[in-house]
Amino acid sequence: MHFEKVILEDVEHLILKHDNIDLMALAPAHGARLTQLAFLADNKPVNVLWEVSPEDCKTGAWSKNEILFPWPNRIEDGKYEYRGKTYQLPINEKANNNALHGMITQASFEIVESEKTKEFALVKLKYSYDGNNTYYPFAFDFWVTYSYGFKEGFQIQFDVTNTGNETLPFGLGWHPYLKLSDTLENVTLDIPQTDHLVLGERNLPTGKESPFTHTSLEMSEWPLDDCFRLKQEGMFCTLKYGDLELKMSGSPEYRYLQLFTPEGFGTVAIEPMTSGVNVYNNKEGIRYLDANESFQVFFKIEH
Repeated sequence: MHFEKVILEDVEHLILKHDNIDLMALAPAHGARLTQLAFLADNKPVNVLWEVSPEDCKTGAWSKNEILFPWPNRIEDGKYEYRGKTYQLPINEKANNNALHGMITQASFEIVESEKTKEFALVKLKYSYDGNNTYYPFAFDFWVTYSYGFKEGFQIQFDVTNTGNETLPFGLGWHPYLKLSDTLENVTLDIPQTDHLVLGERNLPTGKESPFTHTSLEMSEWPLDDCFRLKQEGMFCTLKYGDLELKMSGSPEYRYLQLFTPEGFGTVAIEPMTSGVNVYNNKEGIRYLDANESFQVFFKIEH
């Protein structure tokens, strides 16, 4: 395996190759987002992500494979209070007047480490934030590590360290779109036991919840943009289509799952989150990092 840097329509990509087959690609200057992931079957690549074009990287269309920090999902009206102060986040979901998906989705990451062998490769990227924005005055260093191995599968790991002097409030998530066929017909998703957190018209929590009795979903029958709280530690999901199967697992700190099926694209976003929707206001799963304290989670996909 080896890495190559390629410019596609003014967007730099780092591509992992094996015998001239593209296995994984990411765009460091656009939130270090994953733009391609393929597994080999009979030495042929099987792509498992919804296509991410260079234009998608620039515009953030559909939030494809974005890293969500320091909050995942939405903050109502972009407002929150913390330790007696009120903060106003930028509104980037204007139709619903919400702050959506954190503040690093278009951050420029630096490659700080890489390694490769014939069967395994790893690349680590870093973004440093000095707390200079008044709406989030909490400094941090953020790392994302992508690894890929023929035996190990694909893994994305997030590490964050509070580099400021004040306690840092946060939630963290990832927004990957997985795609195994052109439509969702005959695509099945197995999920753990969960509680369904009911969302209202602005995709914000209503405060209502109920046990979700389904653990195997025929995706063509489930148009979703819904949030769930896991009843167990550790996230284990399986997406299946015929002989194709993707097994997902994650850190026990992932206690929430957002599922989203954009109509007509044959894909499903399976979003692991450490917190729920509107986390800074309802404190659903909120976490705090003291000065110099760190936090780490991973999410793995195997075939």
